[in-house]
Amino acid sequence: MGRMLYESLHNKILPLPDETEVYPAHGAGSLCGKSLSKETWSTLGEQRRTNYALREMSKEEFIRIVAADQPEAPAYFAQSAAQNLKGSAALEDLPKPDAITGEEIVNFDGIVIDVRGSSEFGAGHVPNAINIALGGQFATWAGTLISTAASVAIAADTSEQVDEAFMRLARVGIETVKGFILMKDFTGATNRI
Repeated sequence: MGRMLYESLHNKILPLPDETEVYPAHGAGSLCGKSLSKETWSTLGEQRRTNYALREMSKEEFIRIVAADQPEAPAYFAQSAAQNLKGSAALEDLPKPDAITGEEIVNFDGIVIDVRGSSEFGAGHVPNAINIALGGQFATWAGTLISTAASVAIAADTSEQVDEAFMRLARVGIETVKGFILMKDFTGATNRI
């Protein structure tokens, strides 16, 4: 794969002009590469100047550098790769989760993911919820801990957090988010873990 990446970069991408806009498919915190930028876009010229993988080197050196110190792939990667080959539904075509009541989330027949930070979770949460905060490697942890077939509900502080979690879960193949609750609307919170 390193050889294929080198050839794609050198034969298809690097011949393009410096002003070519680049939109990465993966960002910082993803296990799909190393030294991934937090930027959501760049130009090919900027990447030529700053990206270690684009400096002048032989194919063998490129393969050695990009393959070195790669983390072990999470268990969900193989399933995600197979789904990528088949194709997934567009995000806008997935059924959006419904707002659910406190009683419904307590009795939810599936996995409740609390996407708030650990301090907020520790101060009170839905019983039996798991805490995977949106920061950092949210999708990696969710993909590792949760089956793509599991029914999921989201506990969050804001509707923006719900939308972000919904999108990031779908990116790792978890397209089964059924409901959500904003924690301001949940009165049965417990801090027992």
